[in-house]
Amino acid sequence: MLKEANNNTVYLYIINGKLTQKVTEGADGAVQRTNKKGTVVYEKHFSSVAGYIKDLKIEGSDFGDNLIVHMIDGGENCQIQISVESRYFTSFVAKIGNVDTSQGVEIKTFSFQPEDKKVSGVNFYQSGGKVDYFINKDNQPEGYPPFPEDWQSLADAKKKVYWIEKTEWEKEYIQALPISPAEPSKSEDIKGKLDGLMDQVKEEMGKETPF
Repeated sequence: MLKEANNNTVYLYIINGKLTQKVTEGADGAVQRTNKKGTVVYEKHFSSVAGYIKDLKIEGSDFGDNLIVHMIDGGENCQIQISVESRYFTSFVAKIGNVDTSQGVEIKTFSFQPEDKKVSGVNFYQSGGKVDYFINKDNQPEGYPPFPEDWQSLADAKKKVYWIEKTEWEKEYIQALPISPAEPSKSEDIKGKLDGLMDQVKEEMGKETPF
């Protein structure tokens, strides 16, 4: 069970494809890592988290905007922070439309590189199966910025403009989604499954690109 001793809320980030909780040295299950600044940090890794999505909102920070996914399970709370500039955010946005937020859902993150292209994203599992893409080349909601057909020859400045417009649309879309979590009849525990993520997603290799 994911549980924070101080305020009963677990704060998770996505680092190298894993849901990650920042902890102190000596914490049960802590893994040591040296970050890009050369600082030694301690973390706990989880391959998934399950519960009810209570709220989705965009929050700004000194490092850019983030999607905050607030999940509940009984009396427990969990918040997942996802940078809007990441593949995880794009993947989340593309699939959340097929999630029934009145029901419990399991969220898994992944990142792997089968060949020369890194594949990263988020999967939702509900009613015993994986949730399909809602936004794809055959289903694009009103206002969704179409992918330029001449992308390869497009100037870098125009490519940047496209990504900015797409991200702004995604931020508005995600905040406008109706969220209606049902109160669970009993706690199903917001749970984490330690590591093992790569073994679970290998079968998904090459299947995570919607276009």
